[in-house]
Amino acid sequence: MEHATGRPLVWATAQYLSFAMIDDVVDLDVTVAVSGHATTQARVVAHVGEREILTINGALGSKDHPAVGQYVEFPDLPAPLECPRRPTRSRTSARS
Repeated sequence: MEHATGRPLVWATAQYLSFAMIDDVVDLDVTVAVSGHATTQARVVAHVGEREILTINGALGSKDHPAVGQYVEFPDLPAPLECPRRPTRSRTSARS
């Protein structure tokens, strides 16, 4: 996406749909959905032949602005092994 738009990536999210085997050729198709003055929205679809294996959506761009940094502080949380175990869910019957 950066190469196709000439803008730096701000964020991206990907959805894994399938897999590729060792000898498969994976093609990447980039679509620029919207390109504004400072922000571009784009997506990449990775596919093997006609089979999609990965979809990535992202925002790209930058602004000259004096406000930088992280504005929310991450809460103080216990480590995963220090957290209480969650109870297992009982199996339920299929809904009609």
